[in-house]
This record gives sequence, structure tokens and C-alpha cells, in this order.
Amino acid sequence: MSTSACIFVETSETEHIGIYCHYDGYPSAKVEELIRMDYDDVHALILKSGISGGLRCLRSINGKPEVLGQETAYYFDPYSGCLFFKEGIEYIYIKQKDGTVKWRARHEPDDGWQTFTNYDDLGATFSEVGEYEHGGKR
Repeated sequence: MSTSACIFVETSETEHIGIYCHYDGYPSAKVEELIRMDYDDVHALILKSGISGGLRCLRSINGKPEVLGQETAYYFDPYSGCLFFKEGIEYIYIKQKDGTVKWRARHEPDDGWQTFTNYDDLGATFSEVGEYEHGGKR
């Protein structure tokens, strides 16, 4: 079973570009990966993989992203009520220009966003295994 997500980058205060990511969308994995990546790397990855329909996963077994190999698909509004263009998306992530990562579960209200500024912030949030992955806070 996959946990899919949308990954966005902030391109200006009011504009974003994003892609669909099919696997490994849980916050305990995805937030860490996005915090460790530079903004420019995430932005480039989104631009490159969008022409192939998005990503299978951000980091595969060989450590490189795997694209889906489908038709071009980019998304532009992580705050839209009609965001859920693809069935089954569970999480939304935004890599912001300042390097922070915002995320929320699909079913959280618009004020349900959480923001992380660095890797050290993650420990307290995801130390309890499965808080988000296994039925909590959805």
C-alpha cells in the first residue's frame, strides 16, 4: 500500500509549483528528506519530474528519485480546496524559500499546517512512532 503526497516549492509569497509523489508520503520520512534537501534541489526536482507525471518516490533504493513516467502534471495551489486532483493523496508538503518545510495531512483544516525549520525540530514531533502513520491525527 502506498502513501501518496504532493510536494510543492514556494516560488513567491503567493505562488507555488508542485508534483504528485506516489510512495513514502508519511511525514516522519518526507519532512526529514525535504529539510535535508536544499531549496534549489527540490525546485529543480519538481520541474524535472513534473514532465514525467511526478515521482514514484523521492529516494529509491539507489538513493535517486524515480519518476512515474506518465503525462506531464504540475500543481499550483497547495491551499486550494480542490487540491486533491488525484485520488488518495494523504499529505501536502511545501519547501519554502527560506528552507523551512510546511506540511499537513490532507484532511486537516487550512490552519492545520505545521512548520519545521531544521532537522532538530523533528525529534520531538515524530519520536512517538506512528502518531500520523497509524491512525492518529488524521
